[in-house]
Amino acid sequence: MPAVTATGAGIDWKSLISMEQITDETKRIRNHLTASLQSQGTYNGNYKDLQVDGAVIAALASLVAQHPDSVSWKENSRFAREYGTKLFGAANALGRDSFDASQTAAEGIQAVLNGNVPADAGDPPATLPFGEAADRNGVMKRIEKASEWMRANINSEAVFNKELDQIRQESTMIAVLGTIISDHSYTSADEEDYAGFAKSLIDGAKEATTSVEEKSYPKFQDAINKVTKACAECHASYGNG
Repeated sequence: MPAVTATGAGIDWKSLISMEQITDETKRIRNHLTASLQSQGTYNGNYKDLQVDGAVIAALASLVAQHPDSVSWKENSRFAREYGTKLFGAANALGRDSFDASQTAAEGIQAVLNGNVPADAGDPPATLPFGEAADRNGVMKRIEKASEWMRANINSEAVFNKELDQIRQESTMIAVLGTIISDHSYTSADEEDYAGFAKSLIDGAKEATTSVEEKSYPKFQDAINKVTKACAECHASYGNG
C-alpha cells in the first residue's frame, strides 16, 4: 500500500517530549486498559475514558514515527496507531458489542507495545495525517484532564513542590497534544482564531513546564491560568471537538 504523507514535518518533537515521557504515558494508558476491560461491567464504567485512550495512543504512535529517538515498538508504530483509532471507534456505547470490540482493539495495542504484531493487523499506511489518525475530541479530552488535574490539585506551594514530576508530565502532554491538534490536517486549524487559541494553550503548557524547572509556584499559577483561559475561549468559539 502506498504511504500517505504525514503531517507534523519540521516540528522538533524531541524538544517537546522525551521518549521516556511518551513511554510513561503509554504505560499509564496500558494500565488503564487492563483495569477497565476486566469485564463488561468495568468497561461500562470507563468506556468514555477508553475512547480518550484510543485517541491518545493514535496520536502518540503517529508522533513516535517522527520522533528522532527510538522505542522498542517504533517500527510497528503504524499498527499501534491503527489499533488506537479502532479503540476510539469501538468504545462509543454501553453493551456487549462495544465491550468486545474495545477489548479486541486494546489487545492489539498491548501486543504491539509488547513487540508483537497480531496476525490480523492488516497493512495500514506507514503514515497518516494527525487529523485522520487521532480524533480531535478525544485528544482534547486528555488535554482537559491534564488541565483539570493541575487546576484542582496543585493549590498550594507545598503541593506544587511535592508533585513536580507529575506536573512536568501533564504540562508536557498538554503542549504536545496541543501541537498535534494545531496540525493543518484538522478542520479549522488554519483559521487565525483557532491558531491563536492553540498557541496560547501550548505557550501556557510550556510555561508550566518551565515553572517546574525553576520551582516557581507563582509562575505555575500564571501558566495554568493561561491554559484554562485558552481552553475556555476555544470551546466558546469552536465547541468541544
